[in-house]
Amino acid sequence: MKIIRRLAGIAAIAASLAACNKDGGETIIGSKDDEVKLEDIDFTNAEVVYYGEYVEGLSNYTITLYNGEVDEDGYITGDAEVLYIDLYANKKYTASELPAGTYKCVSEDKLAEGTFCEGVEQTVLEFYQPYIDAGLITLKELMEEYTAAELNEPSGSIAGSEFYVQKLDGVDEDGDDNYIYTDFLFKAGTGSSVKISKNSDGKYSITVLASFETTDVVYTYSGAIEVVDGSDADDSGDDDDDNGDVDRSQFEVVSFNSFTQGELDYNGVSDGTYYWTIYLGDSNVNLESLEGKGKLLCLDLATTNTSKTELKAGEYKATGYTDCALIGYYESNGYAYGTMYVDNEEIVMGATDGSVNISKDGDTYTMDVELFDDDYKITYKAKITQKLTYADYSQSTSASPRLSNKAPRAPKAVNTVAPARPAKKTYKK
Repeated sequence: MKIIRRLAGIAAIAASLAACNKDGGETIIGSKDDEVKLEDIDFTNAEVVYYGEYVEGLSNYTITLYNGEVDEDGYITGDAEVLYIDLYANKKYTASELPAGTYKCVSEDKLAEGTFCEGVEQTVLEFYQPYIDAGLITLKELMEEYTAAELNEPSGSIAGSEFYVQKLDGVDEDGDDNYIYTDFLFKAGTGSSVKISKNSDGKYSITVLASFETTDVVYTYSGAIEVVDGSDADDSGDDDDDNGDVDRSQFEVVSFNSFTQGELDYNGVSDGTYYWTIYLGDSNVNLESLEGKGKLLCLDLATTNTSKTELKAGEYKATGYTDCALIGYYESNGYAYGTMYVDNEEIVMGATDGSVNISKDGDTYTMDVELFDDDYKITYKAKITQKLTYADYSQSTSASPRLSNKAPRAPKAVNTVAPARPAKKTYKK
C-alpha cells in the first residue's frame, strides 16, 4: 500500500468528494517551477514515527525533517522546507529507536531491509483508497463523482519519499491559509541514500544524499529524536494481524454454487462508467422481486466497456479501479446495496473486499468468486457456471434500479473492525 500525505481530516474526506487536495493549494512536481532552487540544507527539526510491521517482515518508519514553524495542532505553517522519508528496517526494531544504517531508494515492489520507498504522484483513486478500505466512502460514491478517466488522473498528492517546499500564497475564500507546494520526488536507481547513526550521547545524525532530476543535494540533521509509536499495537485479542489487516484465515467459509437461474441487468451509464448487476438464485428465489426463502447472490459491477448488451469478461476487484470494479456492500435509507450473498432472506455476506473473475460463452457465464465480509468475518467462495438472461433497466425511473434489497442483516453480534491505518503524514499540507 502506498503511503499518503497531504490529506485533510477523515471527516472532511468522508463528507465531501468535490476535490482531491482538500486543504487547498497548488502542487508543482519537480523542475516545473524555476523559482525553487535546490541546495544543501541542514534541518533544525525532526519527527520520526514507527508504524510497526506495515510491510510483512519489515518495520516501517517515517522521518520528517523540516525548517519552519509548527502550529498548536502539529501542522507545519508558513513558508517551510520539508524532507519526508518512508523507511524500512528489520522487523526486530521497534519504537524504542531509529535503526542506524545506510538505506537505498527503491520502488514500492522492491521494499526490503535497508531501503526507503521512492516518491510517486498518486492518482485520484490511490488518494482515496485508504478511505475506501476503512469504509468511510465507497467505490460507487467515487464513481458517481468522477469518471473512470478522472479516477486515474494525478491527484496532486504524493506517496513515498520526497523533498518539498511550501510557500504561503494568501488565503482562500474561507480565510484559511493557501499554499503552493513544489515537490521533488526521490526515485529508485538514482543513487539516493539515507545514512543514520546514533552517537554516544543518544543523539542522531542523519545524512541524505538526494539525486533529483536536475541536481544532487545533501540534507542533514543532528540532534535528539523521539520515536513516536504509531503502530496502534495492542493485546485486545481481536482478529487483526500485526500490520492492521484483517486475518481472514479465521473467517467462516460459505460456499454455494448450485444456482438454477441467473439474470444480467444493465443499469445504465454515468460519465463513461457502465453499471451492471448479476443476480443468481436457486429455485426458491424470485429474481424479479428478489424475494423468497432461498439463496441469492448479487454481484454489483462497473466497467468502462462501451457495450450495453454484453458484460466484459475479466477480473472485477473491490479494491483498485482500472477497467473492472466490484462494488462492495453498503446500506442507505434502510436498504442494502452492492455485492452480497443472501440466504433465507437474511444477508449472510456483504462484500467489503474480494474479486470475481468472469468468462463467458455466449450467454453462459462462468464466475470464479471470492468475497470477504470483514465486518462479519465471512468468506464466500464459489465457482459458478450459469446462463444469464439479459435485462435492460437503464430507462427505469428508479435512481438505483434493482440494486436495493430489503433483506436484513443476519442477526449476528455487532462487530466493530478498526478502520484502515490513517494517513502517515502528520503535518497539514
